[in-house]
This record gives sequence, C-alpha cells and structure tokens, in this order.
Amino acid sequence: MGLRSPDTIDGIRLKRDGKSFALDIEDNWDWSIERQHLEALQTKLNTYIHYIRSGDVYSHFPDATQRQFVITISAKHEFTETAFEFLKRAADVLSEFDIGLVYKRQDPPTLH
Repeated sequence: MGLRSPDTIDGIRLKRDGKSFALDIEDNWDWSIERQHLEALQTKLNTYIHYIRSGDVYSHFPDATQRQFVITISAKHEFTETAFEFLKRAADVLSEFDIGLVYKRQDPPTLH
C-alpha cells in the first residue's frame, strides 16, 4: 500500500489512550524526486481527510464517534527540509478540521 496506493487507507487503530484513532500512512519512498514525493503525500493526505470528513470512517469503525483523529506518517527515509515545511503546513490545515498530524522516521532495523 503506502504512497503507491493513494486511495487506500494503510491502517487505522484505536490508540492506547483510548481517546483517539490513528490513521497510518506508510511512506517508504526516498526523497530523490522530492516534488513527486510531496505530491503523492498530499494526495494520500487528501484521501484520509475525505475518509474522515465524509463520515466513511464511522461506517467501518462505529467506535470512532466522539473521538479525535490523528494521521500518523511513518517514513522509511529522513525527511528533507522542504518536506518538514510541507508537513508543518499540513498540520496547520488539519488542525482546522480537528485532526492531528504526527510524522516520524521509522526506526531502522537492528542487526543481531
């Protein structure tokens, strides 16, 4: 799934706090073609916003009513400065819809 499947929700789960649902985006792309990467991320975020704002999420997860939503982007590669700026602006826009945004780099696998 991930960014190659722009119309798919990669994952959704009730967070440990029991107060919010996390909608996960798996970002395995590198940043060698930054513009394409940002456009794919924007498209994926729009899919998630539509899923929440249209109410589709409630037909699949009735327990999501009266809970906060947080979109979590888990990236395989380090974010670029431009990506950080984009994500900060995206977080501001999402907050207007009462949706949180968390973005982090995946922990690299450990070798034993």
